[in-house]
Amino acid sequence: MQPLRKELLEKALRYYQAFLDQRGDDPAVRAEGAATHYRVAWITQMIGSKADALASYERSLNLYEGLIRAHPGETKYQ
Repeated sequence: MQPLRKELLEKALRYYQAFLDQRGDDPAVRAEGAATHYRVAWITQMIGSKADALASYERSLNLYEGLIRAHPGETKYQ
């Protein structure tokens, strides 16, 4: 089951990355991308791939940090 889960997660990430590439200037889309990377990281960690999970956690953090820099008054990004 783990290879199938990994494949599904990778497909989901590719989908969201393509969406971010197209509409990345929209803060709501970037926030959704950050949340998605966080969820994928959590799931990946639960199925045993901590290195892959760390990469997704870092991507989520980078997206949230960018949102905070661009919108410092928006507490929902913090």
